[in-house]
Amino acid sequence: MDEISAKKLLKMHSDIDCRCESSFLYRLGHDNILIPELFSEVMECIRCLSDRFYYERMNGEVIKYTYSILFWCRGWLSKDALLDKKLDCLSKKKLTDWIEIIEEALYYLMEGSQESAFFSYEEYLDGRYTGGRG
Repeated sequence: MDEISAKKLLKMHSDIDCRCESSFLYRLGHDNILIPELFSEVMECIRCLSDRFYYERMNGEVIKYTYSILFWCRGWLSKDALLDKKLDCLSKKKLTDWIEIIEEALYYLMEGSQESAFFSYEEYLDGRYTGGRG
């Protein structure tokens, strides 16, 4: 994936400027479905664009798309919100894990630490992820 296609795909998944029925947020908010492949697409976009998150080379659009995903997921999981009422406990836990993985990648990328940014995501892919580093 090149930088241009990663940016377009991340924008599509964030539902900025459009509603795409195959986007991460649309499937989550409209269909109440967690699709691991869409989560992986989001993470692979972030990985491809990783140098655009570092504070000295920060790209506002890339940050906006990523933050949009985090903002809506957190909001929808709030008590009595859209997904709080529609997802079972296991799905809520999975979405919470995905949010933590994206946030962790974002944090380390803004610090300039690409080596640490995808540690939890790699653990998730290997089936070793058990939750936040805390």
